[in-house]
Amino acid sequence: MENSTAAEVDVIPQGVRIVNSFILTAITVIGIAGNTLVFTAYCLSRRLQTKSNIFVINLATADFLTCLSLPVITFFLLLDVDGHTKPWMDILCTIDFGAFGIFVQTSFMTLAFIAVNRYVLITKSQKTYKWLYQRKFVFIFLCVSWLCPTFLVTLPLVFGALHIGYDENLHACGALTDHPESHQIYNLISFCITIIQITMIVYSYGRIYLFLRRHNKKILEGKVKDRKLFCRSLCCEKSNSGPKGHAVECVFQSSQRCKSISG
Repeated sequence: MENSTAAEVDVIPQGVRIVNSFILTAITVIGIAGNTLVFTAYCLSRRLQTKSNIFVINLATADFLTCLSLPVITFFLLLDVDGHTKPWMDILCTIDFGAFGIFVQTSFMTLAFIAVNRYVLITKSQKTYKWLYQRKFVFIFLCVSWLCPTFLVTLPLVFGALHIGYDENLHACGALTDHPESHQIYNLISFCITIIQITMIVYSYGRIYLFLRRHNKKILEGKVKDRKLFCRSLCCEKSNSGPKGHAVECVFQSSQRCKSISG
């Protein structure tokens, strides 16, 4: 009778939890090291300090914080409480797993904004790109990427619609299995956000693909004499990060080069 009860409680075998903890530890180490390199490269190279790369830095920040939240999740995977849970476990799990959800959703939201940025940069005019990606609008985009996931995770917690803590059955932090409605709410929130993000990404890159295909088709048909597309995009990027008093002029040659001239 005792063995059957233990089998019901210990849903995830200890061996599986140990393997998962090793995987999470590896992700933590690699993620922290990799994103630190991204920060270092951005700070040391002026050429990388463009408006587009601000979104990359935002993505790296969200991923870096995600990796910092993984050690707590790993700790609880290896923790055996034998039915004696403590209040601090639920508190720590609620804070850490809630933050983990915010960071992950911020990463996906930033990926969607990066896709839109590339879409505008490649398919729209330089004037449109410069207007849409002014400092104030870039700041708004970054705020939205953090505030939307934060509200969608914290508001259900504050109003008691979502219950997060240490799940003794799963030996993990997450939506508690003894609150079925929590799973439904959490899954609904994640599903809605993910659908919006995937739609933005697929639409943006789909339009980029169609634009490039039409452009290349015109080149093959002889309707376009030179490949202005990539040179224009590169110039647009350089003009945003170049020093004041300089303009960027495109040289439409076979090498598709851009050169900087004094304005």
